[in-house]
Amino acid sequence: MYAIAQTEAIDTSRKKLRVEEANKLKQINLKEEEAKELAEQEKLKCEAARKKADYAMECVEREAEQRRAAESIANREARTKEKLEKSLALPITTTVKVLYSAEAHRTKQFPQELEVLSKIHHPHLLFLLGACPERGCLVYEYMENGSLEDRLTRKNNTPPLTWFDRVRIVWEFA
Repeated sequence: MYAIAQTEAIDTSRKKLRVEEANKLKQINLKEEEAKELAEQEKLKCEAARKKADYAMECVEREAEQRRAAESIANREARTKEKLEKSLALPITTTVKVLYSAEAHRTKQFPQELEVLSKIHHPHLLFLLGACPERGCLVYEYMENGSLEDRLTRKNNTPPLTWFDRVRIVWEFA
């Protein structure tokens, strides 16, 4: 009997150990599942944060491009303003270009040309200072060295433009 009791006690303690080990294994498995779930949540958070960072980067790049465009416009306007101020500060030397005589069929064309020319601002073009619609005249700043056409045709024995300068002017104008 003593041996049977001892065997039963040993079996009971083994069963108890097995139950405890099974419980520990269940807890470990639960913790492992929780860790996997937590890792998945962190992965989702990381992806969301990456998407937010990408969106923020796109916004920053778009704003930088808008800022550069605004700076370019501001610089162009500042150069135009400076040119105007210089022309107003110096004694005014102008060139008057007569587009046509007072022909009836061209009276509608002049306001259109005037509107287009007044909106164009480019470093290689003369600044339009004014106009006389009655006579079909445009008033430009004076070109001391003559026009590009004069230089290309070597009017008044002016030195020819090099091909490098010709290509540079065309490229910059385009």
